[in-house]
Amino acid sequence: MSSVSSIEAPPTAPAAQIEAPVARGGERWLPYLLILPALAILISLIIPFLIGVYWSLTDYKLTSTLPKQFVGLRNYQTLLQDAAFWNSVRVTLTYVVIALLIELPLGLAVAVMLNRDHPVVRFFRAVMILPLMMPPVVGALMWKSMMTPDGILNYLLGMIGIGPLQWLGSVQLALPSILLIDIWLYTPFAALVLLAGLQALPKEPFEAARVDGASPWVAFRTLTIPMLLPFLIIVGAFRGIDSLKIFDLIYATTQGGPVDVTNTLAITTYFQAIRWTNFGTAMSYAIVLWAMCYILAFILIRRWRKAMQG
Repeated sequence: MSSVSSIEAPPTAPAAQIEAPVARGGERWLPYLLILPALAILISLIIPFLIGVYWSLTDYKLTSTLPKQFVGLRNYQTLLQDAAFWNSVRVTLTYVVIALLIELPLGLAVAVMLNRDHPVVRFFRAVMILPLMMPPVVGALMWKSMMTPDGILNYLLGMIGIGPLQWLGSVQLALPSILLIDIWLYTPFAALVLLAGLQALPKEPFEAARVDGASPWVAFRTLTIPMLLPFLIIVGAFRGIDSLKIFDLIYATTQGGPVDVTNTLAITTYFQAIRWTNFGTAMSYAIVLWAMCYILAFILIRRWRKAMQG
């Protein structure tokens, strides 16, 4: 045969092998395309935050015709010397501490009672979420109508010989009354999260404790609480941050009164910005409130990680 016929043509690569670099090139950009929505949301949050930080360093007043001037930390120095600011901090921290001290144990008690399979228990599980389905402002207005001098609460107290109380108009009762509304609205949230945690706990440790003769209280104290600690921290983080930022319940009931006994940082920030148009001062209040929320979240998340690691 001739030398021409003895030369074999090189094998052609399959089509899939030819298109592979193109496909790999498209896959290389796919992760970046998928994170674009999250990146857009992050940017939309960071830019207003940075604008707020800048405004807190200026004397920006919405109704002033003069251009805003950069004043550095003067707004923060004014806050530290303002008795109204420290009153707002005290009211806010008092609200957070009392709300957590009541809602966490009460939610845990409700979760323990509902942690059984019974038709009546299933009914109460469904009823328990009703406050969570109600907008907080609607719940606050409902309770406000019941706390009027001629409302249902004073009527019930009158049946047992207790005179009418000024629930929201009294310096002594205004903050406890708002806390009562908060407990009614958000204890079901704590109970639901802790109930989910109870149902996720392994059965073996409790069976072993029962065999060893441990009482239900000992098993609850030495097994349930330690294993439920991550869920308790989650509830504490959510409710703690929400309580620091509390605005709607207070504005719908007392608007910070009477005599500023319910005037939290969020309420003061609103008044500074909307009522008095002092945007520079209002942003300094808001940044302080953000810092408090960040510190609380940072501490609880670190504690949650340690609890998850055992």
